[in-house]
Amino acid sequence: MLSSSHYLSAMDIQQWELIHPERLAGFQPRTQTLDHDCRLLLVANQPPQGAEILLLERILKSFQLELSMVRYIAPIQLSQLAYPGLEWIWFAGCDPLSHQAQKQLHSPRLSDIDGNTQYRRALWQQICAHQGTAS
Repeated sequence: MLSSSHYLSAMDIQQWELIHPERLAGFQPRTQTLDHDCRLLLVANQPPQGAEILLLERILKSFQLELSMVRYIAPIQLSQLAYPGLEWIWFAGCDPLSHQAQKQLHSPRLSDIDGNTQYRRALWQQICAHQGTAS
């Protein structure tokens, strides 16, 4: 009988993530380190796609960041990440978690912000508050 890893290999799945690693006795997940080029960590249930990426890029330009300076992570993975010195953390469409970043943004999902003046204004006010400018 083939093992589960053989089935995964046959489906060309090289890497997988446990949903509940705490259920494995003695298991300690490895802490990943964020690369030094990252200035903003986007914490969301799904990575941005399509029009969301374009919106994200426009928002980033408003506070002098580029897409290359952003990394995405799912909320469940945040506790497994070391990110000393991170400037910005943005919780989009999920509840904020405890973190070590200097500046925090919290908003609905990117797809909900696009075209919604109220959500855009609230996000802009958060950005301005961290930059010390009036909205």
